[in-house]
Amino acid sequence: MSRGARPRAIVRLHSLYDSAAADWKRTRGPLLHDDLIGRPVVAKLARHLATNGVVLDVGCGDGSFCRMAATHARMVIGVDLSPAMLANARRLSKGYANIEYRQGDFSRLSGVVLPRSVDVSVALYASCCAPSARQLKRLFTQLRSATKDGGSVIVQVPHPCDGLFATPSAWFEDVDEFGSYFDCGQLVRRRLRTVDGKWIAAARFHFPLGVYVRQILAAGLEIVDMLEPRASRAVVARHPSLRREALLPSSVIFVARLRRGAA
Repeated sequence: MSRGARPRAIVRLHSLYDSAAADWKRTRGPLLHDDLIGRPVVAKLARHLATNGVVLDVGCGDGSFCRMAATHARMVIGVDLSPAMLANARRLSKGYANIEYRQGDFSRLSGVVLPRSVDVSVALYASCCAPSARQLKRLFTQLRSATKDGGSVIVQVPHPCDGLFATPSAWFEDVDEFGSYFDCGQLVRRRLRTVDGKWIAAARFHFPLGVYVRQILAAGLEIVDMLEPRASRAVVARHPSLRREALLPSSVIFVARLRRGAA
């Protein structure tokens, strides 16, 4: 992708999620395959790291993770750029007194979240909207700045190899063909299958695994764990079409903390 094309691609990416917000509402439990695989892992991590604390969810979408975290956190702050996504999140979160939603861009989190004010900052696929390694570092730096000393940052990204495995998934179809695993910032559109068998549009900017690692470290964070969640036997028993996801990873979860001596 040329440098000049990136701003237009970013606008299209944000517009895609804003216009498709109604398709992303989780009104009857899990919607997508990651709701059955990766999201429970992140929820368990957040529960361990921020019981009775403050959790920040950047790119909160319909607020599904915010509602999961609200059961053990003192307060949950959900931030998203899409007004339509936030409207859905507020409707679905009625009755949760400890959730607050704010509109904001991940590259300017300081405008909506006070520095060093949260115990755990979470970004579930929010980095998909970053079109360059520099923007990835900016997101991770913003997450670090919002997190208290001693707090944690959890970042989940699509596994960079997931669209390249020879065995196809029954749960997604890539619209755009990869040029190379090593391409940085390539826009890849994808159709995701829901548990009801419907298809919804998604898109992301692709980065090799090493780029994520380097930009997290460059942001002044220390990686303390890296997970590649898989579909459990119980999940496969309920959804046999996820057998592939029990053998091959679909996402990567980084757990990081503020590196000592970082500004």
